[in-house]
Amino acid sequence: MNVSHLLSAMVVAMATWMPAAAYDFMFNGLAYTVNADQATVSVSCTNRLSPDNYSQLDYAEIPDHVTTRQGITYRVTAIDDFAFAGCGTLECVSIPATVERVGDRALAYCPMLSIIEVDKDNAVYDSRVSCNAVIRVADNTLIAGCTVTMVPGTVRAIGPYAFAGCTELSRVSLPSSVTEIGYEAFGDCTSLTSIEIPATVDEVGCRAFAGCTQLRTLTVDSGNVRYHSPDGCNAVVERATGTLVAGCQGTTLPPSVTAIGYEAFSGCAALFNMAIPETVTGIGHYAFCRADDLQAVDIPATVTAFGDRAFAGCINLETITARLANPATAEYYNLSTFDDVDKQACTVYVPHGTVSLYQATQPWTPFFNIREIPRFQYGDVNADGSVDVADINILLNIVLGFDDADNYDDRAYILGNDFVDVSDVNALINLVISNK
Repeated sequence: MNVSHLLSAMVVAMATWMPAAAYDFMFNGLAYTVNADQATVSVSCTNRLSPDNYSQLDYAEIPDHVTTRQGITYRVTAIDDFAFAGCGTLECVSIPATVERVGDRALAYCPMLSIIEVDKDNAVYDSRVSCNAVIRVADNTLIAGCTVTMVPGTVRAIGPYAFAGCTELSRVSLPSSVTEIGYEAFGDCTSLTSIEIPATVDEVGCRAFAGCTQLRTLTVDSGNVRYHSPDGCNAVVERATGTLVAGCQGTTLPPSVTAIGYEAFSGCAALFNMAIPETVTGIGHYAFCRADDLQAVDIPATVTAFGDRAFAGCINLETITARLANPATAEYYNLSTFDDVDKQACTVYVPHGTVSLYQATQPWTPFFNIREIPRFQYGDVNADGSVDVADINILLNIVLGFDDADNYDDRAYILGNDFVDVSDVNALINLVISNK
C-alpha cells in the first residue's frame, strides 16, 4: 500500500468516530486551542478528518509560549490527540519544555518523520541519547517514534500506536529492557520485514503488527517465559494456553497451537493460504479480519468456536474447507463470521453428506456454492492409503516444476484452491506432524 492510500485509509477509519477538528487561532503555521484554564493552549490539528492535515508542513517547531493577534500570551502545555496525525510531509518535530501532555496518536502516520526532539528541560518527556522518539519519563514508555528511532536500553514499553504508519521503518531492535508492546504499536509499518521479541516481553498487544505487509519473520527469544515461536512458525504463541496472539505473512501454524487469538492476523497482508491444524479449537474475534489477500482456508472439525467477524473483510477468499460434521454444534458470535466475504464467488467444501446441514445453518447459509469435499483421504496425494513424507515429496516436486498437480486428481490441492505452492507444502507438513 503506498503512502497516499495508507493515509486515506487511516482518515476514513478515523472519520467514523472522531469529531470534526476545531481550533481557536493559528500562530506561525500551527493551530492552537485554548484550554479550560484560559491560561494555556494545546497544539491542535488543522483538520483531522482530512489527509490535508498540515499537508505542507515539514518542520514543526513548537514554542513554549504563543501570542495571539489580540496580544494575549499563552503557555503551550499540550499536543492534542491526533495533532499531526496523517501529515505526509512532516519531517521534524521539536517539543518544548513546557509540554506536559502528548496526546494519543499525536505523531502517528507521519511517514516522512525522521527527527523528534524534546527539550532537555522537559520534566515529563525526553528524547534521551538522541533517540528520535518521545519517551514518557514516569514509566519509561516510548509513546512516539519514527523511521530512524533507536530504542534506548532504558525503555520499558513500546506504547500503543508508537510507530503506527512509519512506512519507511524497515528494521527495529528492541532492547532487553522492554516488557510490553502496546496495541498496534507497529501498525502499518509497511517496510518492516522482521522483528524479534525479547525474552523480557510479557505483554504483546492486539494488532501489534497489523498491516505490516512485508513482515515475514516474527520470532520470540527462546528465553521468554510467556511467549515462544515453536517450530520456527514466525508467530507469537502464548506458552501457557497455546494461543497464537500475533502472526504475519510468513506464519505457519504448528500443531501445538490450540487457538487463533483476538485479531491475531487482523489486517495481515500477503497471507494467501491458511491450513489450521486439528489442535485448534477456537478462532478468536477479528482473527483474520481484513486479511485482504487470503484466498483459501482449511478449518478442521476441531474448531467449534468462531469469534465476532473472524473472517470479515476477507474480500478475496475463494475457498473455505469446513470439516465440522454438524455446523450447528459450533458457536458463532453474532453470526458475523464471514461478513463482507463474497458469498457468490467463494466455494465452501464440507464433509460428505453435510451440504444440507451447512445450507441450513448460519453463517453458512448465504454461500451460493456449498459442495462436498472430494472423497479421498485428505493429504494422501499418492493415494497409497497413508499421509506421510512421500506425499510431501510429491508436493515439493510440483512446486519445483518436476511434476504436475493434474496427475493426482485434485489430491495435490491441499488448500482446496487451483494451484499448489509452498503454503500447501507447509499445510501437509503440519498434517503429517499432527498425525504422528
